[in-house]
Amino acid sequence: MRTLRSLGAGKMLVILAASASVFSACSGGEEERPLPPGGPPGPIPRTIEANGRFFLADEDGRALVLHGVNLIDDFNTNSAKPTPGILTGEDFKLLADLGFNVVRLTRFWQALEPQQGLFDEAYFDRTRQLLDWCSQYGLYAVLDMHQDIYSHVFTGRGMPEWVVRSDGIPFEPIQPWWLNNVLPAVTRSWDHFWRDEDIQQAYTNVLVAYARRFKDHPCLLGYDLINEPYQGSMRVDEFEKTVLVSAYEDWIEAIRREDPRHWIFYEPVSWIVNTSLAPSHIGVVGEEQAVYFPHLYMYTNDLNLPWNGDPAFVYTWEGRAVKILRQQRCPGMIGEFGVNASVEGHNDFLREVLAMADRSLCGWVYWEYGYVKEQYQGRAPYQQEFIHILSQPYARRVAGTPLFMRFDSQGKVFELEFIPSGKAGASTEIFVSASRHYPDGWRIATSDKTGRWSLDVDPATGVLRYYADPEEPWCTVRIEPR
Repeated sequence: MRTLRSLGAGKMLVILAASASVFSACSGGEEERPLPPGGPPGPIPRTIEANGRFFLADEDGRALVLHGVNLIDDFNTNSAKPTPGILTGEDFKLLADLGFNVVRLTRFWQALEPQQGLFDEAYFDRTRQLLDWCSQYGLYAVLDMHQDIYSHVFTGRGMPEWVVRSDGIPFEPIQPWWLNNVLPAVTRSWDHFWRDEDIQQAYTNVLVAYARRFKDHPCLLGYDLINEPYQGSMRVDEFEKTVLVSAYEDWIEAIRREDPRHWIFYEPVSWIVNTSLAPSHIGVVGEEQAVYFPHLYMYTNDLNLPWNGDPAFVYTWEGRAVKILRQQRCPGMIGEFGVNASVEGHNDFLREVLAMADRSLCGWVYWEYGYVKEQYQGRAPYQQEFIHILSQPYARRVAGTPLFMRFDSQGKVFELEFIPSGKAGASTEIFVSASRHYPDGWRIATSDKTGRWSLDVDPATGVLRYYADPEEPWCTVRIEPR
């Protein structure tokens, strides 16, 4: 059932049943446009510049906004022999149902090359299986070269034991876990990682091996060069300006010889920058197809302290990230964010971060899917409220220049402003999340004055495709409860 009525200069379409069949509101009697079936998310994105910001864009010139999660597929990754195989195709189906369109897939060097020079082909095969599931359910994938606290030798994960070089310095773990990074044995190993040519060459070989095997996979978006790089004994600012950027450029050059097309994702140092206690000083990375990929964590989270509701932390992080994006002249996304699900204020913090991401027109990847699955199944403190927050309405593809996006989680009002452009006939795609946020139906209002706009709605995917009048200089779309 539907009702179409005038709303001032524009029109409003009222969807009374969120589970009804596909609707089309066409003033000129146009035929309904069928939605594409599931499958690969599309060709490799390119970059567009809009109002001083840079966005990933699809082949039709539509700006992409990516929402997703980090995926860990290795059981007991903090051990010497991590065992892959936790995820199934049903997990990827759930991610698509929740409206996500990207995953950051963690890959561990220790699992791939436990002995120097011997790659585990079964680990590559498992990686391909995971990418195949991404492709099946329309998800982009970023391959993440992941580490935490360098190696399982230091209670962490990531680097194989044969690149642990602590020079005989003893190691005794401490709490909280992330402080192990500052212990002398770990710091010394990081110093060797950055300075020893044989380690750098071995790590480069791993990056190239992934590029060689997966550069033609239809869901691959790109490569995250290294998770949360740590500066060892060096000063953060000098390390970022010199050593880190130099390593990034060497790795990128090697990848480009194998894969000239896919995107490079790169991060600032993890120490104090992710928590906004200090700004990043990262030098400019000389690569056109690069995405700045910082993480966002409250420093109080790992101390199990509640979030106090002060948004100053989020605003500070936002200002510093935007400054880097202007300096680097590249798109940006939040590569990780989240909080301990047991601390007070968990969901309020998530709302604050997602509101910031919307106003910054910035994509994000939540850490991590295990928490999402637990709460979806009702086995964690915040359960469905948490799922509602992450599975929010958003514009996944904007056919033009994005200007403004906002979702009011209290009033359930979604707003989007953009300047129509791009390929003729291209639609703006909005994940409505009707079953979670509009169970009694929803209505859409548009500023389009000519009446030449139209839309398709697919209740199976929750995706609305809005076709703006390309002759309009400016367009707004508003979705609210019926």
